[in-house]
Amino acid sequence: MLRSLVGSEMCIRDRSRTDVDITHDRRAIRRILAVFGEVGYEQKQRLDELEKNISAEVADAHFDVSAVPRAGDVVPLAKFLDAQNNRELSLNDEVFHDKVVVVDFWATWSGPCEASMHASAELVGRRGEEWATHVVFVAISMDKSSGTVRERVRERAWNDLHHMWCGPGTWRSEPAVTLGIDAVPFMLVIGRNGVINYRGPPHEIEVEKLVEELLQAPSIKE
Repeated sequence: MLRSLVGSEMCIRDRSRTDVDITHDRRAIRRILAVFGEVGYEQKQRLDELEKNISAEVADAHFDVSAVPRAGDVVPLAKFLDAQNNRELSLNDEVFHDKVVVVDFWATWSGPCEASMHASAELVGRRGEEWATHVVFVAISMDKSSGTVRERVRERAWNDLHHMWCGPGTWRSEPAVTLGIDAVPFMLVIGRNGVINYRGPPHEIEVEKLVEELLQAPSIKE
């Protein structure tokens, strides 16, 4: 039985660890399987099937594997709130179609986020007119209230970015969980075809260079 479980787990073996613990007592052998880690979002359906199969076969199954979007995945549906009016929005909306989308996840309480947000604002100020119809910069706050976000945006004059809020729940909010956001500053760069090209800390990439490269890719309308 254990061999068949390990075989079915192969789709996540390279990104997670499986521990099998056989605990003995006087009355019975209790089977415990702990699976944890994360896999790419394209594996979500297989992951759901695996969890169902494991739960059916193992007496005490601890299943803590999340499916998060990685580079190469199409950005999943995740609904945020517009920081100005709390209107529901997602990165899949028509306004973002056929555009390069640069997403800054940040928080007002994070010092490193100040540098990341200033860098994005500076880049938009310098290239915004040229990129106006092809590139969108989105800032998504992980703060506890949208009011805090609006106040900081006014103070810093970050008005050229499209500001969203994760909504109540911050790290446990549905969009944060769906996209696997557990630290800030964090960045997603999405191509014109809706596929994530970069996922990680903003300081590890040259955003301007990557945006230029993605603008050379074929339009989804072509």
